Amino acid sequence: MEEKNKIPKVFLSYARTNSEYADSIMEFAYALREDGIDASVDEWDLKLGDDIYYFMESKIKSEADFVLLMINDEFTERANKRKAGVGAETQIIAKELYENVEQGRIIPILWRHDGEEDIKLPTIVESRYYIDLSSDEKFGENYELLLRTLFNKPKKSEKQNWKNA
Repeated sequence: MEEKNKIPKVFLSYARTNSEYADSIMEFAYALREDGIDASVDEWDLKLGDDIYYFMESKIKSEADFVLLMINDEFTERANKRKAGVGAETQIIAKELYENVEQGRIIPILWRHDGEEDIKLPTIVESRYYIDLSSDEKFGENYELLLRTLFNKPKKSEKQNWKNA
């Protein structure tokens, strides 16, 4: 993403647990689009007759600048057991994560929490810096950080702000 003013393309990987949860993912994808991100989800882009695994692989490996892992308890369970669509996506992502420790394309996002304990990250991203958007409060605090990351516009340090004031 070195190109200036490039619209970032993101693919949202999530565990389809129920319609309410899927709706929250779609709402988030709409919000990203409203903020200038080219967000892609299976719900919009996977067509009848498409090969599901080819779709996931092409989005993750070549089309998306970033892959957002929308983590809830079910996502973690499926990722760790390599089960269903999330399990397949985990297998595609794992190679990149293990071979390129410094990659920043795969972004774990704590999205929703179904239980009473803290959300557990999938094994493949346990050591990764993640963002917590799991509640309205956390969302308000951290959404801007996500947008800055996707647009490659980090916050300036206080010293830099002071120099430019």
